Amino acid sequence: MSDLSSVGLERGRVRLAEHDPRWSAAFEDVRAPLAAALGPLAAGIEHVGSTAVPGLPAKPIIDVAVGLTHDADVEAVVAALTGLGYLFKGDQGDEGGLLFELRSGPDVGVAHVHAVRHGDPQWVAYLAFRDRLRDDATLRDSYAALKRSLAGRFPSDRLEYTEGKSPFIRSLPDLAWLAHSWALVRAQLPSAPARILEVGCGPLGGHVAAMAALGHDVTGVDPEAPEGPPFHRTPIEELPDRGPYDVVVASLSLHHVADPGQVVALLHSLLAPGGRLVIVEWASERFDEATARWCFDRLGSTSGWLSRRAAGWRESGLGWDDFVTTWTKEHGMHPAARIRDAVAGSFTILEESWGPYYFADLDGVTVEEELAAIDAGEVTACCLRLTARRR
Repeated sequence: MSDLSSVGLERGRVRLAEHDPRWSAAFEDVRAPLAAALGPLAAGIEHVGSTAVPGLPAKPIIDVAVGLTHDADVEAVVAALTGLGYLFKGDQGDEGGLLFELRSGPDVGVAHVHAVRHGDPQWVAYLAFRDRLRDDATLRDSYAALKRSLAGRFPSDRLEYTEGKSPFIRSLPDLAWLAHSWALVRAQLPSAPARILEVGCGPLGGHVAAMAALGHDVTGVDPEAPEGPPFHRTPIEELPDRGPYDVVVASLSLHHVADPGQVVALLHSLLAPGGRLVIVEWASERFDEATARWCFDRLGSTSGWLSRRAAGWRESGLGWDDFVTTWTKEHGMHPAARIRDAVAGSFTILEESWGPYYFADLDGVTVEEELAAIDAGEVTACCLRLTARRR
C-alpha cells in the first residue's frame, strides 16, 4: 500500500482534523492504482469530499468519485477494486453509487470510493459541491461550523453525523443566496462588537456565523433554526430576548408572516434608538410572466419552488397573472410594497434598491447572468433591498 499515513479513522467514529496539505498526495496515492486497475472502465477519477477543500476541517478519510463509462460492467468494476484490497459495501443508489472502502487495519478506514456513471447527476453533484466550497469562503465557513457542531454531538455515531449534514448539502440554492446577500448585510454592520438579531435565519443559520466571526454578539430566530445557542427555534413574535439590538437583519422572512405591520412594529421595539434595520425581500407582485418564462426555461433538472410553480401553472390552465395571484393569496404571501410601507411608517429609509433573486434556484445561472437579463429588460428585478434607521 502507498503511504497514507496522513489519513485514517476508526470505523463509526467522528473526528475532524484541520485541513492537511498531505491529503492531496494521499489522494494521488489512491488514484494511481485505481486508474491502473480500472483502465477503460473509468472516464474520470476525482478527489471529492471535505479533504479535497483547502481550509475545511474533515474526517481524515479520502473520498474519491470514480466516473464510470456508461458501458462499464459492474462486476468488472467490483472485481478490479476488490483486487486492490477494497471492501465492496454495495450499491448505495442515489446516496453514493457503488461504495468501496479501503482500510489500513481491521477497523481503520483510509479511503471511500464512490463509483457512479460519468456525467450523471451524482457525478456532477460531487464535483459541483466540492467546487462551490473551494470557491466560496462564506459557504465553506458555514459548512465548517455545521460539521464541528455535529462532530461534537455525535463523536461515536457517524450515521447521525452524516445525516445531520444532509440538509446543508441539499440546500445549495440557499447557500448561493446567502453568499450573494452577505455583501449587502455586511456593508450595514457597525464596528464590532454590536448586538445583532437575524430574523428568519433558517435551518442553515443564515448569516449568524459570519457575523459572529466578525466579533458581533448575534442571535438567530426562526422556527427551523439550528438547535442551541445562539439560535431560538421560535417565531419572531415569541423571541424571549427583547433587545435592545443595534441591527436587525430580516432576509426573506417578512413576506409570509401573519401581519407584516405588526412584525415591523415589533422589530422597531427590539432596536435601540437609531438602530438599523436591513431587509432583503422577495417582491411577489413583480413576478411577471416574462420573468417566470425566463426562469422556467432555465430549470434544467433542478427541483424546488420554481419547478413546482412551473408545474402548477401548466396544470392550472390559467393565465399567468391569474395563476400567480391565486397562488400568493392561497399561501398568505404579502407583497414587498406592503412591507416597505410598514417600514416607512416608523423608520427613516436610508437606501432602497432592486436586485436579482432567482439565480440560486436555476440550473447553472449565475448572479451576473440574472443581472444581465435585468439590464436587458428580459427579467424584472424582484429582490427588494432596503436599509432603514429607527426613528
